[in-house]
Amino acid sequence: MSAEEEGSQMKQVCLLLAVILVEISVAGPPAKASSFTPLEWQRLVEKHSISAVVGQRKNTTWVRDQNRNFIDDEIEKRFHAGEVVNVVVDLNHCLTPPQIEKLLSRFGRVTYIGKLVTFALVNSVRVDDLSKLAALPEVAMVEWQEPLYQADDVSSRAAQGRTSVTYSPNTAEDKGFTGSA
Repeated sequence: MSAEEEGSQMKQVCLLLAVILVEISVAGPPAKASSFTPLEWQRLVEKHSISAVVGQRKNTTWVRDQNRNFIDDEIEKRFHAGEVVNVVVDLNHCLTPPQIEKLLSRFGRVTYIGKLVTFALVNSVRVDDLSKLAALPEVAMVEWQEPLYQADDVSSRAAQGRTSVTYSPNTAEDKGFTGSA
């Protein structure tokens, strides 16, 4: 894979992660939009060492799946047989929430279903079952659901802005706005 292709793929992965984080963090009613499955998740597998996936649609060029088993390499590095892991299951076509629940609940607890992008968060999946999960015809790939850690749990004092001498004499302070009233 060329550096340009890898850069383009990394941009797509970053965009997807941003969409997922926004979906998870936004409160309020679900968006009124159609679900979307990225084209990268819909590539037809024509030849593969795992015969069960031939003819299925998977993400075949994913950079975090160097062994091409459709399971995030980070999971394979960090977790071992007998352990459980929280995963993001990316789907290769749109399913209804009840269909997703029925499909994935046998592997773990479905905690969230994407509203705009076709994915689901599934917690407590046994590492021993990941290959069965990844081999489902509806699954494009299985990603590690990395734990989120709070970066700053204490409020910080605000920094006071100074008069701008280099940029413009038209700053808020120059116009008499002090923030006091």
